Amino acid sequence: MKSERITSNKVTKEEAMGVITDTLNVAKLQRRQERRNALSILGVVAAVVIFVLYLDSLQWQMDTLVYTGVGVVFPLFFISGFLALLGNGIRRKITGKPCGQTFAMAIALLLLFVIFMGLFFLIGAFGTGPVPN
Repeated sequence: MKSERITSNKVTKEEAMGVITDTLNVAKLQRRQERRNALSILGVVAAVVIFVLYLDSLQWQMDTLVYTGVGVVFPLFFISGFLALLGNGIRRKITGKPCGQTFAMAIALLLLFVIFMGLFFLIGAFGTGPVPN
């Protein structure tokens, strides 16, 4: 019986360090993603609780809910979304990433804000809103 030695490729220290570094980077990225998911869940739960408390403070009256939603919640959403998208678009432009769609969405939110506020003031001018003539 003849035996022969199997030649195998030896792993260099640089390759071994690269593999270890990649493994540690993957673990670090996974922890960061889990933290982000946990914070997202916490944020959604907090938003739902605040919304339920808001509805309870309005005593579940439909007209107050509609006018508050149209006159306060939507405009705040549109303005904060516009500012967030504008900031994100500027950051993407500086880093050289595509940003046209981000700026288009920011402008769309600004136009929706103008439309909603215009309609809200128009409803008040006709006397059908919560503000009397």
